[in-house]
Amino acid sequence: QETGGKDDKGNKEDKEDEEDEEDEEDEEEIRYKSCWNPPEREEAEKKVPVPFFVGEGRKMNKIMGKIKNLAIERMASQAIRLMGSCSDENLVRFASLLEKTAGKIDFAPRKRQVEYAKKLFETRHPFTRWMKRIGNELNPRCRDQFTGIVLVKEHFTNQERKDSFKEKHGFFPPTHLAISPITRCNLRCDGCWAGKYAQVPDMEMDLLEKIMFEARDEMGIHFYTITGGEPFLRKDLLDFCEKFSDCYFNIYTNGTLITDNVVERIGKLGNVAPMFSLEGGRETTDARRGKGIYDKVTTTMKKLRDKGAFFGFSVTETRYNAEEVSSEAFIDEMLELGCFNGWYFQYIPIG
Repeated sequence: QETGGKDDKGNKEDKEDEEDEEDEEDEEEIRYKSCWNPPEREEAEKKVPVPFFVGEGRKMNKIMGKIKNLAIERMASQAIRLMGSCSDENLVRFASLLEKTAGKIDFAPRKRQVEYAKKLFETRHPFTRWMKRIGNELNPRCRDQFTGIVLVKEHFTNQERKDSFKEKHGFFPPTHLAISPITRCNLRCDGCWAGKYAQVPDMEMDLLEKIMFEARDEMGIHFYTITGGEPFLRKDLLDFCEKFSDCYFNIYTNGTLITDNVVERIGKLGNVAPMFSLEGGRETTDARRGKGIYDKVTTTMKKLRDKGAFFGFSVTETRYNAEEVSSEAFIDEMLELGCFNGWYFQYIPIG
């Protein structure tokens, strides 16, 4: 009986110990649903008990990581600024120095890109002149944003997040994402779908921001193209770009809605690069887009050039303009207007 009593008592104590262990496990294994919306996710994370020193350590690591990446981006921007006045020989020396120090500043995973850039400098590739233009012609804000986001963040400092995505999903995320938040357009260009198809409502800002949070925070994408319709019909477009100031936006536009105030703001934001749609010269462009459109677009280009902003051109090749838009005269004209790049698309009739 005594033994039986002790066993009963022991069983009770064992049960109490098991219950205590279960309670501890419950506290340690708090789980929350994974959600894309950062505010909801942050609220959920508050419910997870994390030791003070662990939480502070994580915060400090994030802060130090951001400081390090920002320092690298600023260094790259200043280096490109100096490139504007460097001789070709000094550019090769700079690339050699960067190649040697790649491992010391966490560029080791992208050493091949550094080696490739060095070869471009050594062979006097046109890329060298283009980089000098970036250093000389862009205002400081536009230069910092282009260099920090497109050149450094997208190819170097953001690689860890992309690697993490690959480990989780089995493939690398895209380096670029195109978003079409509007189908409306203020022009009726011959052959364009925007003026003929049934109109649909603009993408709601909540959905647009959700897409951005997913692409930026989960996939590590910082380079975007905004298409339409005519994107500048949206009055909230530049507010959206300002909110995501660590991302870069190529915006395809007909150029007719970019006022002086918009030009001023683009120059200050630095992460917005309009891509102006043209069909060739004045006669060819106005024939398809409407009288006076070419002059409006080129006038806006000159204003952006004077503000030190990054912008380019976009043409659709057809049998009527292929010779013109591929001629040296047209390219020279775009360069004179201040374009940094150009996009060529083939017109494909589909019905």
